[in-house]
Amino acid sequence: MHHKICAVIVTYKANSQIIELLNALLTQVSHIYLIDNGSEPDIITILQKFSVNNPAAISIIINENNLGIATAQNQGIKKAIANGFDWVIFIDDDSLPEADMVQRMFTAW
Repeated sequence: MHHKICAVIVTYKANSQIIELLNALLTQVSHIYLIDNGSEPDIITILQKFSVNNPAAISIIINENNLGIATAQNQGIKKAIANGFDWVIFIDDDSLPEADMVQRMFTAW
């Protein structure tokens, strides 16, 4: 069974460890939507550089202010629906998923 899966990550005052999270997800989902809720400029630069290096796999929405997690997640959901994704996984910006997390989720389903 094949599923079109994306991840939505809301960042707020994230640190550079976000790159480890993004690398862990790139092999598990078809696309990552990063919604930033007012992080520091250096983190936004890190996110933008990572996106430029992975343009087919990552999209970024940068909110100038913290709009709250629900609003940010809804921004990601709207993008996912518009792009035909079947499933959306929400991941915190300070999480680090196991290499087979998504596969195990669908095995359990």
